[in-house]
Amino acid sequence: MNNEGEENNKSKSKDEQKAMIEEENEKKIEVENEKKIGEEKAKKVTEEKAKKNAAEERRRRAEKHTGRIEENKKRTKQESKKRKLNDSSNFAREMHNAQMFRCLGLTAITPGILTGCQLNVDDVLGLYNPKGDGHCGWRASSVLLYNNEEHYNIVKELMRHTLLAHKEHYEHMFQKDGYEEKLATLSHTGRIAGQRF
Repeated sequence: MNNEGEENNKSKSKDEQKAMIEEENEKKIEVENEKKIGEEKAKKVTEEKAKKNAAEERRRRAEKHTGRIEENKKRTKQESKKRKLNDSSNFAREMHNAQMFRCLGLTAITPGILTGCQLNVDDVLGLYNPKGDGHCGWRASSVLLYNNEEHYNIVKELMRHTLLAHKEHYEHMFQKDGYEEKLATLSHTGRIAGQRF
């Protein structure tokens, strides 16, 4: 009878151990499931935050865009007022242009020339042919600024100073090699053959 009792105890003990192992396994599975559920919830929260951030960014951009539209409307109104004021001074401008035309010895132009160049007749006063030594662009600018093409070196120096003062901008615009080339051209004082700025 003792043997039977011991076997029953051993059997109960094995059954209890199996039950404990199964219970532990179930707990592990439960913990893993809860962990997965937590990760999914965290993922959903992260996705919702990303959606909210994206919606907020779209709203900010829309507000910025609306602000720009309003600024453009204001600017357009201001420009319209300026144009109206300028229209009243057209006569004075025409008189000034006629005087400049005579003073600088400009050649009359035909509207056909401007149409071919896609220029507006009202934007061109006349043709000017500066000395052709490679500095003609600066000479023409000098005529516009100083009524004399011999001050072209001042125009070049002002352009060189502007390049140096805003180096980062012009290096980006012309690339580094192009910037250095432009700077060298502006520093050159002799005849420039076949170069264009």
